[in-house]
Order: sequence, then C-alpha cells, then structure tokens
Amino acid sequence: MGYQGPNFTQVPNLCLDEHLPEMGHAETKVVLAIIRQTFGWHKQKDRLSISQLMSLTGLSNRAVIDGVRAAIGRGVIAREKDGNSYAYWLVVDDGGGENASQADGKGVKKAHTPCENTSQEGVKKAHTQKKVKKPSKERPAREGEGGGPPTRDGDPPGVRVWVEVTGERPTISTRETLKNAFTRDDAPRWDEVTFRKAVREAYQNVGRDAGRIRIGYLMTSYEKMLARQGDGAPAAHSTPDDIRSEIR
Repeated sequence: MGYQGPNFTQVPNLCLDEHLPEMGHAETKVVLAIIRQTFGWHKQKDRLSISQLMSLTGLSNRAVIDGVRAAIGRGVIAREKDGNSYAYWLVVDDGGGENASQADGKGVKKAHTPCENTSQEGVKKAHTQKKVKKPSKERPAREGEGGGPPTRDGDPPGVRVWVEVTGERPTISTRETLKNAFTRDDAPRWDEVTFRKAVREAYQNVGRDAGRIRIGYLMTSYEKMLARQGDGAPAAHSTPDDIRSEIR
C-alpha cells in the first residue's frame, strides 16, 4: 500500500542528503518523529515524554534516550525542561548565519504556512544544504552522552562542570544555585575534581536525567567528599580569590 497525497511533512534537505547516511537507527527515528510533531503540525516545539517518543518511533526506552542524546550532540534538535518532561524542537537557521531554534520562531515561517501542502519553494528558502551546522570535529567530546550544549563565556565553574558531565545546560534556578553555592559566607572551598566527581555520581544516581538532580543533595555530597579527603568543608575565605571572582 502506497502513501496518500498531497499530505506531507517537510524535512530539511540537509537531514536527508548529509545526516541520514551518518545517523544511527535510533537517532534517525527520533529526529523524524520530532520533525513530524513540529513541522508536521506547524508548531514551533512540542512537549514529548520518553513514552510518547517510544510510541512514535517503536524504540525501547534506552534507544529513545540514546537517539535523543545523539541528535542533540549532532546539533539538529534541542530541548528544554517542561514540567516532568521536555519540549523538543528542530534546530534551523534564520538565514542570517546564526543557528536559531524553532522555539524562537526564527527561520520557520518562510517554510511553514497554514497549509500542510506548502510548496517546495518555501522549503528552499528556509532549508538549504548549508542551514544546519554540524558540530566541529575538532571539539572535544563531552562527558554527557551525545555531547550536549557548549559552555558559555561567563559560566561559573560549577555550571561549566554541570554542562560537561550531563551534556545539558542547567535551568536558570539551578544555575543561580550553583553560582551562589561557593560565594555564601559558609561556602565550601572550590575543588573542580571533587565537584566533578559529585556531579557525575548524582547524574548516574538519577538515571542520567540532569533535570532530576537535587542541588541540595549534590552540595551535601560534595562537602562530604571534601571531608573524606580530610579537608573538611572550609568557609568561603578558603576559596581562591580568582575562583570567587569568576563565580561572581
């Protein structure tokens, strides 16, 4: 039985021409499912649970997670925390040389009109062979599976470690907590190796779901690790001035 038409979901040419030969089975299915749930319904982004992605793709729980992380690492999809789940979108280009997510509305309207059978002329304007930028092969791999987003200039040390271990950027509230954790009057001293170990342990304990890491528990674990080293949890004055300045 063939397909009925005209009833199509637009797929960026780059996805089919360059990414398809490189993508694994799970990554391909996850990306196509997200394209269908967003481009296919003329939506900027869509809130999808792991179970929904399992149903849409026919993949197992583990395969869905691996596929999502691989696609995020490739730079073709992005997500943000939305309640107990995530909102996903396809990363597209706004035509100005900068990658823009579908979530901000840029670079999408040209290709997605209120009709589902939009002509291919609209697709060519918004999705060309050079639209989605592939991650640089020179960039070192992240600790989190799939690579994750890069750190940003001005990120406090705690945030940088969080991103490198989990492959995800923390929420605004988590970022502020991490920023303030080493600047309060009774703060423990900063030790990147120990803090990285604490974040890695917390990340594994919550099944590699960064959104479920409890910051209070993380900091308590970190201070206990310092104590086991015989360093205790010194007050803020023991934090080097350059680190405290960087955190602020």
